[in-house]
This record gives sequence, structure tokens and C-alpha cells, in this order.
Amino acid sequence: GGSISGQTAQPAAAVNLSSVGTTDWAQGGLATASSFNRKSGVTQQISNYALLGSTAPYRMTDSVAAFSWSGGTSTASASGSTTGIYFTGAGNGYRLTVPAGTTEKTLQIYLGLWRARGKLEAKLSDGSATSYVTYLDNSSDVLERVVTLKFRAPSSSANLIIEYTLENNYGNSLGNIYLIAATLAGGTTTASQYSLTANVVGSGSVAKNPNQTQFNSGTTVQLTATPVSGWKFSGWSGNLVGNANPATLIMDSNKIVTATFTQNSSGGSSPQSSDLMGHWKFDEGTGLVASDASGYGNTGMLPGASWTASGKKNGALQLDGVYDRVQIPNSASLASASSQITVAAWVYLTDISNDWITVVERTDSGGQFLDFLMLARAAGGQPFFLVDWNQNNDIDEDEVVWGDIVLATNRWYFLTATYDGSAMRFYIDGTLRGTQGPDCGGDSDVVCPVTFSVISKAAKIERYLSKRNTRSDISLIFTLPP
Repeated sequence: GGSISGQTAQPAAAVNLSSVGTTDWAQGGLATASSFNRKSGVTQQISNYALLGSTAPYRMTDSVAAFSWSGGTSTASASGSTTGIYFTGAGNGYRLTVPAGTTEKTLQIYLGLWRARGKLEAKLSDGSATSYVTYLDNSSDVLERVVTLKFRAPSSSANLIIEYTLENNYGNSLGNIYLIAATLAGGTTTASQYSLTANVVGSGSVAKNPNQTQFNSGTTVQLTATPVSGWKFSGWSGNLVGNANPATLIMDSNKIVTATFTQNSSGGSSPQSSDLMGHWKFDEGTGLVASDASGYGNTGMLPGASWTASGKKNGALQLDGVYDRVQIPNSASLASASSQITVAAWVYLTDISNDWITVVERTDSGGQFLDFLMLARAAGGQPFFLVDWNQNNDIDEDEVVWGDIVLATNRWYFLTATYDGSAMRFYIDGTLRGTQGPDCGGDSDVVCPVTFSVISKAAKIERYLSKRNTRSDISLIFTLPP
């Protein structure tokens, strides 16, 4: 039969993944919550995490131990990294998969929690050994551990499956469990591998992450469909169904997936054009993604946001004002606002006891670069729009326009802000409420007449805000490379 044994210990203050993980290693969260680095030049054996539950992870930057590596991919080397990913909400967590074999292997998982109780279970997929179960628990502080598992199976077809879930957050919604890295040593068994073929109908492309032709059994692969101009993504077929984009599948057999793209109709409700770079309706009602109706495939991920049917029109998103947001990766269609841009959003405020309520922000993952920003409530309570049109990464007086009223609670507002290359305007429910622009007669606040026909880039965002936002990155983030 097979065997599993385990123990937990305090990790070393500094861990070199390349030295410990002689067979394979993996690390998450280096740049973003979706970052995944591993040992290069070998067959991958430690899978990327598979999500358990419904809440996507967040990036963390404050692990107790510091990690370094060399010979990695996609980041070749790092030193002193304290990054990882964390999961909130009871029942949520992650799964890792590692191929087992007849020769014993040693897997070390660097993980922890904050103000929570977590359960870790390791088992063989063929049931040939008793599962190993351990609990980590700290109701008031951080607890970080390395879990060492020694395992083998009677055949090379079995996998070791590790699941770590949050059982109790002790009444703190931010209580969490986390994952930093994992290392593997020993063993001579080659992982079972499967092929993934991505076909296309229409005009577009499919990107795989990781970008490989062969995958170890249990590997989670993310597929992203991107249409060309004038086309839109319609859905998946084959071994993946639905229209979520990006979408994920687990490699447990050879897979064939087809992405279908259709041409936009001139009479359609959401045609792709050179002017529309993103349109998020938030009508999905379930799941962890918000689809882009513009046709450019700028799909948003939902770390923590919840769905509601009580939108201005159809569905909407409800945000808790703490960490909830819609996060959209950078893409070629999300051009800089330094030239021209229009941003429009439906908003509904239920709490205005705090200023700085963000509607949409385009920035890098570290918040060091700011392209544009719309606030439903800034200092003094008025709405606000900023475009860093001179790209100096600073807030200049002529880069800001304010609305002239304070938004009330418990009603919908349609906010629209424009920048045409020289002048800025702020509209509330279709009425011009603020201007900022060049000198047109001796007054720097008088804006030269400009029509909407000159606006070359537009973003339409329909969203629902609940409670207050206390951070500047709560609502909708367009992420630029750091």
C-alpha cells in the first residue's frame, strides 16, 4: 500500500527554494495574486493552486519567513520575498496536487493564517493510505508553519492531494489562511502528463497559462480568449463549456477546447468599436468573473465582491467598502488616458460617512502609477475625476475636475467624466456639473466648446457601491505593468 506521514514546524527565517526543492518548487503572489513561479528546466510536479470555495485570493506581502530562488520561471530569481496569497471566508481555501510514486518523496508547504483556524488534509488519490490531517489555530495573531509530508504510493498513477481550508475566522471577516510556497525532493516517478489543444472558430486567439503543450495530471490551466477587432467571444465548447473568460480547467486527461468568436452586428447592443475599450454590465449574477461586453475580452476578476439582482438595470455588484473590487488585467485595448477618454458609471451609495469612495481607477499593481481616477466622493464630499494627462505621476491642478454637488445615499446616479485632450468635464445624470480646461477668454476655468464626437476612447462601467470604500483601490482597477 501507500503511506503518508507529516509534521509541522516553524519555518526558517530565510528559505532558499532552489536548495530545498531539488525536484521541483513553486511560489505564488510575487507580483499579483495570480503570479506563479516554479523551478525551470524540469517537468512540473507541484501544481498551481486550485480554488476551494467561492472567494478568489488576495496578494499578501508580509510573510514571517523570507524566500529566495534562482533558476525559476516565469521570474528567474528573487531574494528576500515575503509575498504569497491569502484566502478569506469560512469554507474557502486551496488544493495542491503532486504526483506520487513507488519511491518516497518529501513535500514541504510553507503556509499560515491570521486570526483564523485552518484545516490541512493530505491524501492519496487511490486511497491506499490513511489521510494526514492537521489543524493550525490562532484567534488573535499570525501563525506561520512549514508542513513536511513524506509520501509514496503503490503505483505511479496516484497523486498526493493537499487541501487547506479556513474553518473559523472568529468573527473577523478579514481572518484568513495563506499559501507562500512549496518544495519537493526525492522520487524518480515521472508525472502523468496530458495534452491540451485549443482550437478557434472565427477570428481570435486563445492564451494558456501556463503556456505549455503538456501538463502534469492535476495542473490547473487558465484559458483566455481574445477576439480581434470587429469580433466578440461567444463561448467555449468541447472539454470546457460556458462563456466565462478567462476560464480554468484541471488537467486529468487529454483535453480539446474550442473558443468561438462571432462578428459584431451593427445593430447589436454591445458592438465592439475603436471607441469602446470596456463595458461591464455586471449581469452575470454568479461566479468570480465580470465579462466585458465591448468584445475586447477585458474580463474582470472579483476578489470578494458579491452579486445582487437590484441593479439600475438587471444585475449589479455589491461591494463591502473594505477589500471588494473588480480587477481587470492590462491589455492593448486599455490605452492610456493621456490623450482622450470617457468614463461612465451607475453608482448607488448607502454610506457616505467616509470620504474617498472610489468608482474606477487605472493604476499599477503597487499603486505607484496613476493614469486616471473617478471618485463618487472625495474630500468635502463632492465627486471628482483625475487624468494624469502629462504622465508625470503627480496630481496637478489642471488635471482635476470636480462635480459641484454632494451625492446623496440610497439613490442611483449616472456619473460621466470626459477628457478630450485639452478640457475635462464632469456630468451627473446628464447635467454638466464641473469643467476644467485651457484659457478661453482670461479665465482658466472656462472650457473651450468640445463635442463628444471627438472622444476617442471610452469606458462604460455600471456598478453598485455598498457601504463605504476606505481604500483607493476598491472599485474597479485597470492594472498596468509595474
